Amino acid sequence: MKSKFVFLSLPLLLLASCGEEKGPETLYYHFSLTPVFGSGISMNYGSKEGSYNDTLETITKRLDALVDPYHAPVNVKASLYTINHTHDPVAVDEDLFKLLKKAVELEKQTEGYFSPWLYEITTLWKTTLFGGLIPLSDFKPTKESIEEAKGKVGAMLAKIPGSSLLFDEAKKTVQRVGDAMLDLGGLAKGYFVERIEDFFKEKEVTVYLIDGGQSSLGFGTTDTGDGFNVRLSYTGTEVIRYQAKNIDSSCSAIYEQYQMVDGVVYSHVIDPKNGLPVASFSMAYLQGEDSAMLDAFSTSCMLAGIEKTKEWEKKYNFASCLFSDVTTGGHYAKLEYENSNLKRSV
Repeated sequence: MKSKFVFLSLPLLLLASCGEEKGPETLYYHFSLTPVFGSGISMNYGSKEGSYNDTLETITKRLDALVDPYHAPVNVKASLYTINHTHDPVAVDEDLFKLLKKAVELEKQTEGYFSPWLYEITTLWKTTLFGGLIPLSDFKPTKESIEEAKGKVGAMLAKIPGSSLLFDEAKKTVQRVGDAMLDLGGLAKGYFVERIEDFFKEKEVTVYLIDGGQSSLGFGTTDTGDGFNVRLSYTGTEVIRYQAKNIDSSCSAIYEQYQMVDGVVYSHVIDPKNGLPVASFSMAYLQGEDSAMLDAFSTSCMLAGIEKTKEWEKKYNFASCLFSDVTTGGHYAKLEYENSNLKRSV
């Protein structure tokens, strides 16, 4: 499950002046929910039809339950947990079916730098480095515990080449082949943003800002039709300032979830090539039109490096920015978004 070092200044959204408009007045709403997807989500949006918060909560909770690999499904017929604990075909929700097909596609597009098969390895390193699924602030790994974990990785990696998914389009079933188990932490938040954007498009909502757990962001427009002001800085120096409008972004960074042992930075970012929690870069920031794709590629770019990232940019039509400082412990990246036109919310 990805965790990002992203500081956010969430705007308060204003009632738009529409005295000269006919029809219903546009009102602006805020919705947030935690814990979901390992952290939380929030969004601001404008609507002439009233609040969609109840529907947004239903969508979010259902998606969170579908992608949970750690607990038996609640309020859904089947989940990632279900698939991980059987080799029989499993009838799944439409969203989970699409998400798993997307995961298989992205594994190929990223040349294996994104892998949906890292459940055992991710769980091993979260326990070794952070004391469990939720990082413990005072937990410190030892050189011995890290070496012990490294000794277990090989057998886990060996399961991945023989593992695959079989999809039945007519029956909407998914069957796991092989012994590796699934974890969609590197994709779930991006898919969530994409799913909410589809809902807003259906409802003709154009004014919105979706914050998918401080990593995957979906920008519509403000109430004036402008973009949101975004500033990206690294080690205290501003490097990018722009307006985000009708675009998605993903930010993957090493900050809260990392440990330094013997001069090596170990983090939550797992390299599927060797099973180790060591990345070449400390932050990747991507922009494009497919939030789910950006989510998978943001981590992949941190692992694959600059030349491969440039190749992917041209091939898959996204823009990126990579930062490195993984050996000194000086991880400081900051992403802020705001808009002075938005001052009040319902």
